[in-house]
Amino acid sequence: MKSKRECSVCQTKYEPSRSDQKFCSDTCRWNAWREREKNKKDTKRDQNLAGTDVPENIKEPEKKDLFASLRSVPENKATETKADKIETVVQAKIEQEKPNVLKEIPQTGTLETNEYKEAIAEKQRVDTFGKRVLDDLKTCVSEINSINTEIAQLTQKSNIKQKMRFRNWGIDAEDLFGSEVLDKEIDHTFKSQELQQRLKSFVNRKAELHKELDQANRDMNIVMSKLKNIDQYEKPKPQEKKLDLANILKSIQSKKIAEQKQEIKVIEKVEPEQIETNINEAVETNVWEEENEFEDEENTNNGKLVSSRDLRKRKYNCFPFTGKWKDFFGLPSYAFHLAVHGKPGEGKSTFCVQFADYLAKNFGKVVYVSGEEGLSKTVQDKIINNGIDNPYLIFADIKSYDEIKTEIPNEFHFIFIDSLDTLRIDAAKLKTLKEHYPQSAFITISQSTKDGKMRGSQEITHDTDIAAKVENGVAITTKNRFQARGTEFNVFDKIESAKRKLTEPKVLSKNDRGAFM
Repeated sequence: MKSKRECSVCQTKYEPSRSDQKFCSDTCRWNAWREREKNKKDTKRDQNLAGTDVPENIKEPEKKDLFASLRSVPENKATETKADKIETVVQAKIEQEKPNVLKEIPQTGTLETNEYKEAIAEKQRVDTFGKRVLDDLKTCVSEINSINTEIAQLTQKSNIKQKMRFRNWGIDAEDLFGSEVLDKEIDHTFKSQELQQRLKSFVNRKAELHKELDQANRDMNIVMSKLKNIDQYEKPKPQEKKLDLANILKSIQSKKIAEQKQEIKVIEKVEPEQIETNINEAVETNVWEEENEFEDEENTNNGKLVSSRDLRKRKYNCFPFTGKWKDFFGLPSYAFHLAVHGKPGEGKSTFCVQFADYLAKNFGKVVYVSGEEGLSKTVQDKIINNGIDNPYLIFADIKSYDEIKTEIPNEFHFIFIDSLDTLRIDAAKLKTLKEHYPQSAFITISQSTKDGKMRGSQEITHDTDIAAKVENGVAITTKNRFQARGTEFNVFDKIESAKRKLTEPKVLSKNDRGAFM
């Protein structure tokens, strides 16, 4: 008696007819084959997708040159002195005497064109599709051959010929062998019909694969003809003539001699009264450098290293504050950060509203994020008491950090946030906002602790350019990178003067008195 096996698909016990039989029926074998083909396709799709970067739909802020739209700000003139003007004149004359050294332009012939890269990518796609179709076609043909073999074997095992032979002899096979012959004949008939259906489906699939293969061949011919008509590499740019090394060295040496003569002439022409005698600004000569001159002085400065002489000549854009604001802040650079803190009712919001009005009147657009008070009557009172009526000063009723990034466009030169504690903005989120609005100056308001320090992480104080504490209506700078700290600003001077004007009694004339009698 043969031992029974368990089908690997349906787990049914059956008696195998062959030693290598794994399935109880053709249906299970067909289901197993379909599962294998599905796994192959999934594996190929995963391999094709492997290594590709899926772009994230991150909306970046629109890049604008906000500095160009600032008002009443002179370009690179805030820090220019008399000595700088003299150096500018000397530098202009030196530039005129510089020799025109032609640099060799590297050949760009090894760079592939964009059209060629796109055609190669299309070729690879068509090639991958054609290979997949060929693999499916091979599998389909092998399956058709297997089904034909099973049909032939089933026909050989059929008992129809034997029944016909018995009938020719005048004997009925059912009477001789019983119903076993009839059962086998029915079983063979059902199996034959199932195999015929499978064969028909594979034949149809084979015809579809042939059509897909023909389409792949046509696409490949189109791509190959396109590649023949496309230049693979960019055309090299014409190279300029190379100068002799000896001539270059001579020109450098003559340039240095001309610079030394020009410096001597300028020193003789400049009167002593025009030069500020500051020992820190005196340029000392380096004896070792004169004895060991470098051939290429341009290599001294790069993106990270700058000489002190070049750093002195640099011009930085600064806001030309005037009056009490200049005395309090100095001349801060563009995109500065001011951190204001104080206890409730001390005047920190009033101070920031006054500063926002000054910036909006003189320099650019200002947005004031009113996170604590919103657009309430208290904010309206601050505007009225300070005499503010400015179309460039915008108030925003925003209650969260995410709303700032979504609701405020990248078109404001100054952004006030009142306050960091209410909007729950820490040092990391504030840094993200600065990166989101790189050309905007930030003025942030924070609450103070009982001991008078700013609430939250001290990292904000370290990163800020100016820090001010407001106490009893007086703002005091505790940190300032643009001038000395410790300067004071009376917040309520402007409001008190306005109130005094309103409350002063009017001297009535005789005619006015008669009107009240």
